[in-house]
Amino acid sequence: MARRVSLLALAAAAAAFAACCAFVGPSVGRSQGRQVELGRAATPQGALEESPFTGDQLPESADTAGSFLKWTAAGLLAGLVMAVSSSAPVSAKPLDMFGGVDIDLENTPEHWTIKASPILEPCKNNKYYHKKFKDELYKTTKQQARYAKGSAVYARFNKKVAMIKAREEAYGDRLCGIKDGNPRVVATGEWNVRASVMWPATIFLYIAGWIGWAGRSYLIRTNDETKELNIDVPLALTCMASGFSWPVAAWQEIVNGEMAVPDSNIHPGGPWTQS
Repeated sequence: MARRVSLLALAAAAAAFAACCAFVGPSVGRSQGRQVELGRAATPQGALEESPFTGDQLPESADTAGSFLKWTAAGLLAGLVMAVSSSAPVSAKPLDMFGGVDIDLENTPEHWTIKASPILEPCKNNKYYHKKFKDELYKTTKQQARYAKGSAVYARFNKKVAMIKAREEAYGDRLCGIKDGNPRVVATGEWNVRASVMWPATIFLYIAGWIGWAGRSYLIRTNDETKELNIDVPLALTCMASGFSWPVAAWQEIVNGEMAVPDSNIHPGGPWTQS
C-alpha cells in the first residue's frame, strides 16, 4: 500500500511539473513578444524590414506551443493516475515462472536438483511422451497393413515397430517436460542424471587433451623443423600411444616445474621482448 501511495505521489509531481511548464511557457513567450513590440515602436521604420521576425508572429507560435503543452500535460496526468490506480499490489508469493509454475526459493539445498524440478518428470510417467510413440506406431502399422504378411516389406515394418518400442523404453528413464513430453538434455552439472552433459563434455576434453599432449610430446622429442614437415610416423605413433595418460603426465610436469619454459631459456632480443 505504501508503495502505491509513493508511486501516486511521484506521478502527481511529474504531472504538476509538466503542467507548470505548459502554463509558464506561453507567458514567457508573450512577454518576449511584448518586448519586441515595444522595441518596434522605438525603432525607425526602415529597420523593421531587416528583422527576421515580427511581433505579430511570435505570440501566435507561443499560443500554439502552449496549447500543445497543455493537452500533453493533461494526457500525462490522466495516464499516470490510471496506471497507478489500476496496478495490482505486489504479492509475497514465490517466483512465478516456467509457464505458471511456482518456484519456491526457500527450499533446502537437497531440493536443488533437476530431479526435483516442478516442470520435469520421468518420461515413462508422462502421458504426452507415450502418446507420441502411440501415434507413430499407429501410422507404421497402418502402412504395414497395405502389404501381405510374410513379404519382405512386411518384415521390414516389423523391425521398424520393434525399434519404436525399444526407443520408447530406452528413453523412459530420461526427464521430459510435463506439458510437452519431449526429452530434455540436462546441463546442471549433475553426474547421476540421464542425458547429463557432464559425461560427453568430460570425454571431449579428455580426447582433446590427448591430441594436444601427443603433439606437444612429438615436438619436444624431435626438436627439428624438418620433422614438422616430414612426420616421423613411428615416433608419432609412440607419442599417441603414450598420450592416454596425459592428465597424470601433465600434473607431474606442473609439480616438477617442467610445464613452462624457464626464464633462463628466454633470451633478450626476441620479437616478444619489450624494448
